[in-house]
Amino acid sequence: MKRIKLLAGLLVFSLVMASCSKELPETLKPGTAPAENPASGPHLKDMVYLDELIYCIYGFHNAQGDEIGTVFLYGSPVTGILDVTFAVVPGYLITAYHFDLQESLADIPRTKKGEPIPGRFPFKSGLSPCETHTFTIPYPEYLECNEPFFSAAHLEIQQISGGNFCVWAGVDEFVPGGNPATYFSDASMCID
Repeated sequence: MKRIKLLAGLLVFSLVMASCSKELPETLKPGTAPAENPASGPHLKDMVYLDELIYCIYGFHNAQGDEIGTVFLYGSPVTGILDVTFAVVPGYLITAYHFDLQESLADIPRTKKGEPIPGRFPFKSGLSPCETHTFTIPYPEYLECNEPFFSAAHLEIQQISGGNFCVWAGVDEFVPGGNPATYFSDASMCID
């Protein structure tokens, strides 16, 4: 069953790899603070750590709670790279992204009140409107078996029917009851 899930995930990932843009941004700076666990717990849809590969999927939700997109993380410490792919459902287009991946939630750039600052995330870019986008970053040293990580993924979206809005991946709020900004976190799982 685990092999079927992995093969299905790799199939989906390969279909998404036909992205509208690919780039290699600056090196990811590993966080320096100790790892944290959010009180609300993980909300990972799917994650596999097998033969030194990491693969996980989180959803982007609009204000009505509908999942309109996904962020995929896939990489290996052996190759030293981590691919990040954003994909949205038909009817929506990605026009910009902001992404951060850290060992500690405290290392994600935020205001004094705790709200995230997407413009200060290390990986960001404006895009020609597209349904998928993939970029590659160096594989972070702290992404080891059973080690937690925290990520903020923010997309600027254009509806084909008209209108623009922003979405965040994950369901854990940076500031409960504040700005609707969310993050995702979990620890990679080891499978023998």
